[in-house]
Amino acid sequence: MRIPGFLTITVLLTSLTAAADTAAQTSSPANTTAKETASVLDRVIIGSAASERAHDLSAEQSETGRVSNYYWRDAAPNGAFSYVLALPTTPKPTLICTYWGDDRDRTFDIVVNGVAVATQTLEGRQPDKAIEVAYPLPPESLTGQQNLTVRFQGAGKGRVGGLLGLRLDAPPTSPLANATSKENASVLDRVIIGDAASERAHDLSAEQSETGRVSNYAWRDASPNGDFSYALSLLQAPAATLVCTYWGSDRDRTFDVVVNGIVVATQTLEGRQPDKAIEVAYPLPPESLSGQQNLTVRFQGAGKGRVGGLLGLRLEPPRP
Repeated sequence: MRIPGFLTITVLLTSLTAAADTAAQTSSPANTTAKETASVLDRVIIGSAASERAHDLSAEQSETGRVSNYYWRDAAPNGAFSYVLALPTTPKPTLICTYWGDDRDRTFDIVVNGVAVATQTLEGRQPDKAIEVAYPLPPESLTGQQNLTVRFQGAGKGRVGGLLGLRLDAPPTSPLANATSKENASVLDRVIIGDAASERAHDLSAEQSETGRVSNYAWRDASPNGDFSYALSLLQAPAATLVCTYWGSDRDRTFDVVVNGIVVATQTLEGRQPDKAIEVAYPLPPESLSGQQNLTVRFQGAGKGRVGGLLGLRLEPPRP
């Protein structure tokens, strides 16, 4: 029986356009490796209607715009805006916010699940560049939660923001957290395997599929006659690379990776890198992308062994 996922959609500001979506997805430099993006648990692409909608944007007296190669969102001194981020079971995550170094005379609060985690002041001390600030989250903002509502609100001085980027990182001690903030810039979209919110948001469809854990990773696979698929946002990017993470001990498995109905690879796992996660990058052929805003990525049997297991799935701009 096929188990369809479903997409949670909330109200968004109608001023965001498809063109802004495309530019927002491609505005960050694509200069990172697959390994370097591993620590991101969830992220919001500011200025992308799809990403902001998927993260339940709520805004009061808020505006958006563009500076250099970035989109920003801010709010009036009495306004606010918020997003909902998925929180996997990773302990002690860190919230990473990107601001514009020219912004000055702005002080605002960052509130996570009702707990004020920081009062941020921007003084314009790093002109003409994007700057990142990391906020370790206190336990009281995480206890018993599956999601984080991150709210930016006025604190009595100047506008709120502007925010150029927002993401949740695994802590430095996590096996997934081995990348710097700069090194995570290239991810266009990603699925967190084993996270119900992430799989649901990416329209999981599965037949004869199972999930489990190995080491510190969750995995999904399917029987030889089964399959599973996800929908990832492409937003008219002219080219892209699909990056899949597998478990190096898996062997005797051959399956097809199908993107928008086109077989882009037949993957064989032979157990040649035991006890470690391995990544495989698939440059996507133009015919799988032409005229598409979304990619349906399907893993299906190819006549030998189980399908997967898949530990991670993400979409990146083309690699050099």
